[in-house]
Amino acid sequence: MASYKKKSGGDTELGMASSTQTLGVRSQSGTSITFYRDRKRLRWALVILCVVLLLICIALAAYLVWDVHKGDEEKACKETELSHCSSDACLEVAAALKQNMNESVDPCKNFFQYSCGGWIKNNPIPPSSTLLVTFTKLAQQHNEKLLLLLLEDDEYPNGHAVRKTKDYFKSCMAEDENDNTAADELKRLITRYGSWPLGNPTWNESTWNLTEVLVELQRDFSSSTPLFEIAIKANPFKSSQYILKINPPSLGLIREQYLMADNKTRLAYLKYMTKIGELLGGGNETRQQMEKVLELEGELAKITPPRSVLYRNFLSNMNVTELENRAPGFQFTWLEFLNDMLKPFNAWVNASDRVIVPSPEYLRNLSYVVNGTDKRTLSNYMMWTFVRSVVPYLSRDFRSALLEYQKETQGTKSAKPRWLSCVEDLNGYYHGLTFALGYIWISKVFDTEIIPFIQEMTKSIKSVFRDETYEWIDDQTRRQINAKEEAMKFKIGFPKLCANETLLNKYYKDLNNISQSNYLTNVLSVMSWKRRSDLSKLKTPVDNEQWFTGPQKVNAFYLREKNDINILAGILNPLFITDEKHQEQ
Repeated sequence: MASYKKKSGGDTELGMASSTQTLGVRSQSGTSITFYRDRKRLRWALVILCVVLLLICIALAAYLVWDVHKGDEEKACKETELSHCSSDACLEVAAALKQNMNESVDPCKNFFQYSCGGWIKNNPIPPSSTLLVTFTKLAQQHNEKLLLLLLEDDEYPNGHAVRKTKDYFKSCMAEDENDNTAADELKRLITRYGSWPLGNPTWNESTWNLTEVLVELQRDFSSSTPLFEIAIKANPFKSSQYILKINPPSLGLIREQYLMADNKTRLAYLKYMTKIGELLGGGNETRQQMEKVLELEGELAKITPPRSVLYRNFLSNMNVTELENRAPGFQFTWLEFLNDMLKPFNAWVNASDRVIVPSPEYLRNLSYVVNGTDKRTLSNYMMWTFVRSVVPYLSRDFRSALLEYQKETQGTKSAKPRWLSCVEDLNGYYHGLTFALGYIWISKVFDTEIIPFIQEMTKSIKSVFRDETYEWIDDQTRRQINAKEEAMKFKIGFPKLCANETLLNKYYKDLNNISQSNYLTNVLSVMSWKRRSDLSKLKTPVDNEQWFTGPQKVNAFYLREKNDINILAGILNPLFITDEKHQEQ
């Protein structure tokens, strides 16, 4: 072991010693001092010292945490006081939330009743509905306001868009006249669309042409068309252009109900089909023929992919020539069929034009189903599809059959008041007069002062979204996201034509033959006008100012094909949002 030896002159020398020796230091007087005997005592002293120092460190750390926490609490209290809202709007929202609660319930035992019991008690589901949520409650309030607006005696001249809207509403309310005319008008339309074998001894299979009937129905209706639906959309690959989209049809039941072995809904549907057929003159053979129609719909359901597949493949596209190759076997070529449909609207497609087809497999299999089905069943199916779509606009006996079906399958208890059915018809998402109704709403109800607040809010959300994506997304993906976000269009409140009488009347100038009587004729006139308007856009540039639906609707949504976000005036309501809260903070 190393040791120090005293050299002459008082110097100290470092030497080597055995490891068993003690470390000694000689003093100037030559006395040797050793620690061997006190080593154990020293060790305990050091341990105690370390423990004391550790406790002191812990105490200091605890004090520091407490001091910081105290400062945060004081700051939070100050911030809470600063953000406290006491405006009328905030108090109304707080009162509404409190009213939705049931404070007599112990939240530890039943939190749902504690938080929502008041809502359930104060908002019973109407007998004519199957649900009630905040959206439908607000829509209910809007419908009541729309009724009063539609009943107002305004001096709008004939041909004015608002006059057409109010005449349409009056024809809907004229139930007695509708009862006397609707069935005969429907029979005339059935004859126009190729006649219906059901109850018609003069129907001739040899003269019935599937392609001709299909073209006529596709020209006049955008939905509830047999075999497949053809819509016009903004091209997701070139947003300045329109493109055709071919989808499987909307069947009378959801796909899964056709595929279940024993389904009460399917039996109720057959009963409903039979009743409607009998009301249109069908005899004893009605149920048997409708059973074949139901079987055909079942075959179509089998080849229809699930909705999730159609959604996932919504960008799947091909040119018309490729469509011919992937879906052959029809009594027509696709190029010829599409151009026959488009010809009256000064629109067309070429063999090289692209169409969106989410499920070409469905169209390929459809040809086998069609070719394996007799003409009578095909005609019955096509006419049933058309009739099914207009039953809500027919006379009381047809609507009663629909109500009985809804009672069996949906739990509906009673029919809606007639005024509500008429308002909801006009206020439908796809209704042709939705913007004329929106004009009435914006001019009489909506407060436009909230729009700047919503615009500022959307800018803030976009800014935060961009900041959030910087941290965890790779550079290439981030650039693509930012490019899409930059191109995204926000449409807030209402379109220009809903606040501009000239633009509104220009939009509706070709919608004619709307009268205060003959509701079914008015319905079909609006449907046909809207379909013509849509199809005639095919070779024109996309109008970026066009909105999806009227501003009076209680909704907000994103249109993926157009990269549009629509925030409608109808949802800018204190039940969902108010700018007063923002101003108080």
